[in-house]
Amino acid sequence: MLNTHSWNRGGLVTLPAEQSRAGNHVLDDQGKEVPAQRLATGELVFLASEVPAFGSRLYRVAAGKQRGEAGSGCKKLVREVRILRGQSWIELVNTLDKISTREKEGIHFGFAFNVPGATTRMDIPWGSMMPESDQLPCGNRNWLAFQRWVDMSNDNYGVTWTSIEAPLIEFGDLTANIIGPGKNWLNSLPDTQTLFSWALNNHWHTNFPLEQGGLITFRYQILPHGPYNPGTANRFGLEQNRPLIAVPAINNPVEKPLVAVENAHIAVSTFKQSEDGKAVILRLRSNSEQLEKVKLV
Repeated sequence: MLNTHSWNRGGLVTLPAEQSRAGNHVLDDQGKEVPAQRLATGELVFLASEVPAFGSRLYRVAAGKQRGEAGSGCKKLVREVRILRGQSWIELVNTLDKISTREKEGIHFGFAFNVPGATTRMDIPWGSMMPESDQLPCGNRNWLAFQRWVDMSNDNYGVTWTSIEAPLIEFGDLTANIIGPGKNWLNSLPDTQTLFSWALNNHWHTNFPLEQGGLITFRYQILPHGPYNPGTANRFGLEQNRPLIAVPAINNPVEKPLVAVENAHIAVSTFKQSEDGKAVILRLRSNSEQLEKVKLV
């Protein structure tokens, strides 16, 4: 690898298919493995580092796969960033054209938020929890499941994050790829504002499909905000998971709204007809840590 600049540098190297026929394994001049990937175009890419000024460094393409490489991956990844006029949140739409394989694999999307000293809260059924502090000593920390939102906030600002299709997350690092019992189980979670969405995997020996291929879409929404507000976080998560419903109509389907709750910290979790058909039943959920008063209109 030649460096024509007057300073040491590294960078992405792209080798044509005919120049990298030896294999998908790349080693540096110390014999250490270098991260590399075979693209759908047939090209081999890897990261070179510390190539001397006006000098060179030797890299070798060898037979075999990269460590941990499943020989699959995807043909294409398209990330769409959607910003709506008048709305204070953004949406990320990740669409994979994924290759089917029965070899062990996993897909993770990372989100590194710059919220120093943040407290993390997760929406769970009938409540919210703070990872680590609200977990039992032997609880699973390698991956966690949330319901509709995750919030990371300090005293001044924060973000509320949602995932529509993927409810499993990891904190700080890729910690969910465990093959076999008793390996690398976490005893505690780090103080971090980085989370990973564990989008899919075929690690588990259960009734999941052996192969997961084709076009797959994962959607994420992010709401920047001021100090943490449980009502705002919950409403944002619910609105993203249960969007407005468009129906054909000539007249307004609901001329008179049924009921409204005049407390942002209180939400209706169940709204159904009674068994005798003479009444409706409301079940309310509070997202506040304080006693709240509810007014129904």
